Amino acid sequence: MLKDSRSRPLAVIEAKRFSIDPYAAKDQARAYAQSLPVHFVILSNGTDHYLWDYADGDARPILGLPTQADLERRANLKQHRRGDLIQSLAAVPYPAHFRFKGDEISPYPYQLDCLRAADAALAAGRRRMLFEMATSTGKTPTITTVIKRWFQAGLISRVLFLADRIELARQAEQDTFDDYRAQWPGTLRYSGKHSLEEQIVRGLTGVGEEFVELDMRQL
Repeated sequence: MLKDSRSRPLAVIEAKRFSIDPYAAKDQARAYAQSLPVHFVILSNGTDHYLWDYADGDARPILGLPTQADLERRANLKQHRRGDLIQSLAAVPYPAHFRFKGDEISPYPYQLDCLRAADAALAAGRRRMLFEMATSTGKTPTITTVIKRWFQAGLISRVLFLADRIELARQAEQDTFDDYRAQWPGTLRYSGKHSLEEQIVRGLTGVGEEFVELDMRQL
């Protein structure tokens, strides 16, 4: 059992021998977790690792074991939700308008369709999503609205927003993210710099596309 910084139960680790697939120990580990009770289960045989929030979907492979601070952040998020994942999404209405470049504008129907599709994919257990939109159809306000809703629903705690040019990252900051700064602090990073504190981080990629990585490790 892993404990938080106040010595309260936080997660269960089910350890198996190298020759055993740890995923097969799900039912046994869930019984331990529910008896404590804790939200999270880590399945491992020393080489393969899985993280499982059994109330929100299936166990998924992870590259390394999460830190105590990471698990505590995820546990805190769950305490602020309004029910399970689907109920938490339903509790945050789709916007009738949003701010973009300092103005209040109404979303287009296809932008609302994108928000609904993103919610449906998340509720179905998807952890990778690709949203494809034509030039000048509002990609940045659409994805930032997705981010805002998932913050409000208590589903995510950190976001990495990548762009291939510093001008695009600054434009996203000025046009949309500045409106969120009071609630979810953010920063602009480049040249290999990174931050462990801010909730919204904008950075640069080497490709010609905007890319958003939602930190979904707590799900």
